[in-house]
Amino acid sequence: MLPHGLTGRRNHRFWYLDGDKKPRTFAKPMSDEDEIQYYRQVEDLARDIHRQLNVMASGPLPAATQRATRPLTGKGANGDNGAGVAFLAEVTDDLEFRRLEVRRYLEQQGVLVLPQSSLPLGRAQFEAALDADLARSRVFVQLLGPLPGKRPSDVPDGYGWLQYECARRRAPHVLQWRNPDLDLAGIEWPRHRELLQLETVHATSLETFKSAVAVALAPPPPPVQPRATDGRPFVFLNTEPRHLEIAAEIRVAIGDRAACAETMRAGPAEVVRTDFEENLIGCDAMVMVYADNAGWARAQLRAFLKQASRREDPVRSIRVIDVPAEPKPELGFHLPEMVIIDGRTGIGPEVLARLSEALRL
Repeated sequence: MLPHGLTGRRNHRFWYLDGDKKPRTFAKPMSDEDEIQYYRQVEDLARDIHRQLNVMASGPLPAATQRATRPLTGKGANGDNGAGVAFLAEVTDDLEFRRLEVRRYLEQQGVLVLPQSSLPLGRAQFEAALDADLARSRVFVQLLGPLPGKRPSDVPDGYGWLQYECARRRAPHVLQWRNPDLDLAGIEWPRHRELLQLETVHATSLETFKSAVAVALAPPPPPVQPRATDGRPFVFLNTEPRHLEIAAEIRVAIGDRAACAETMRAGPAEVVRTDFEENLIGCDAMVMVYADNAGWARAQLRAFLKQASRREDPVRSIRVIDVPAEPKPELGFHLPEMVIIDGRTGIGPEVLARLSEALRL
């Protein structure tokens, strides 16, 4: 336990737990992994000293503001750039370096990571400080391992459960992590096993979990602006090149009651494909002509389905005009918005009138 005078200060830990869970200090010779952790700690300490010196150079601060201005590792980690604020829960000793890894990852993206200093151990003071930080946080992040950690008499379930219960009341988003290789059956304390099995626990790689935290911190997308329109629908007239005459009849029948686009017939393949996809995404209705090429017609409908998730609004209608050839295979493809108009006797005024009515023109 820290001396009273050091409580609430930012700590840099230059020791670790070995394979037998015994504390060891970093020293030569070290394994590559230990050496990496050692120099990361040195870098973090150097950054914090630099920031603290800058704070001190600006003059003395009132005691009430000293905790709020303690230095952070990570350039620009202030939460004011849209990156948000995350509360990174205290962890057991065996997970301390993984917690530092998550902290560095978030601060490099400008996220303000709380707490900025260690929390007091007494339950009342711990909860008060925890609630204050959670009130500022968009996401609660907790790393869990096989050890339950300290369980003093006033925190019988341990600090892991205490932090989670507080976060469940205060934080908008709770994200917890455990190693997917952790053997839950080998966890001796049942209450800690319950914590490891919560629905909010991600049993995945730490890299994947960090990405999930970043997604949770991302600001919500701006509201979709309604598409500018003069009130006329946009019709995509999708036909094979051999049906240009039929396409022209349909276009004349639609007239100026709708904006009408046909398939691009020439140009670089990438430009033609992009234009086709944009028509599928932006049209209010699609009109297709089906003669005897079921493969082509089915490919157009599959392409529409593929792009449907990119649309702002559902399509109003899909009309398939069934034109002569006889005999021919059934299309064998149906969408809820799709209606087949019988034009086997030819494209005349009656068929075009039914089309206009179906398109609500």
